[in-house]
Amino acid sequence: MNKKSKRVDYQREKVTVDQKTELLLARFGLLLITLFFVVYPSEKLYVYVPTTARPQVIQSQLQEIFDGAEVMVFGRYRDFISRVNSDEPEVVLVKTPLLAQIEYKERISGLRNGNSKQQYVLLSADENFNNNTIDQNTTIGVLDFLGRREMVSFSEVLLNRSTNISRVTRVEDLLPLLTFNMADAVLIEENNIEYFETTSNIEFSVIKTPGPPQGIVAFATKGDASTSGILQAVGNMDKNTSELFGVDSWR
Repeated sequence: MNKKSKRVDYQREKVTVDQKTELLLARFGLLLITLFFVVYPSEKLYVYVPTTARPQVIQSQLQEIFDGAEVMVFGRYRDFISRVNSDEPEVVLVKTPLLAQIEYKERISGLRNGNSKQQYVLLSADENFNNNTIDQNTTIGVLDFLGRREMVSFSEVLLNRSTNISRVTRVEDLLPLLTFNMADAVLIEENNIEYFETTSNIEFSVIKTPGPPQGIVAFATKGDASTSGILQAVGNMDKNTSELFGVDSWR
């Protein structure tokens, strides 16, 4: 074989190898696309967990983690309930007590220090305020994440008695209730104490409620959890994102 024929054979071999490489890359790209749509087959994740962070900030972070899913974060109970009833998203992320109102099953619980439940406390600017001073004329500020009727019932369970409640839609709106004496105390989750103490100069009295600890936050599904790519990706949530929901891990 002369040099010219060797060069031709080499070029043919090179073309063949290049074509095979292109074919493999094309098949690999097709596989990635296929896997993408298998993991997120048009799944929706609706989130309603009132925190001190803005819904837009939370949505931006969650969209990066659950890339490919349709993520929507709500700031008000009424808007969330309305869209869940109309759209029926595959997955929701909510404060655990809210699951009693919707037909979703808890799948993954948020944990704080290894616990999926935490105590609620009363925060008051009155140093003499305590559980024994609460009566039907006492006004307690609450974060409304269950709707008016259910928040009344929820408060009664935690306080072991009936009282007046003043509802707000944002965590930060509870502070003015104490600052301007619009409430005798506010009902908050234990992990939110630090936020109020660092935000205000008021020396708060912290009173543990007599009611039982409550679930913190949970992912829940309407259908089969085994097919949810969103649930499979929960492990990708970093600690900083988890802290937005008052937890440090998931189980």
